Amino acid sequence: MYVTSPHCLIIGEFHIECILVDLPKRIWQKTFNDSGISEEYFYQYYYNSEFAYALKISSPLRYDTPFKLEDFNIYTPPQSFVYLKN
Repeated sequence: MYVTSPHCLIIGEFHIECILVDLPKRIWQKTFNDSGISEEYFYQYYYNSEFAYALKISSPLRYDTPFKLEDFNIYTPPQSFVYLKN
């Protein structure tokens, strides 16, 4: 898990249990309790979208000591994800 500015740190990891794909209205109904965002933001993000996507995560782990991207020879934040080696 990467936290953006002003911290810019890798603070933990998690497993992806499954990826949900459905109509935006149905994804909101399935995820709103745990989404961490407002309904207004959700619908603005998915405005004019046929489908919405959500990750169901499990086994979250927050690191005692966060890492900098540079610790992994990464100098700009990835746009979606990047695999890190141990």
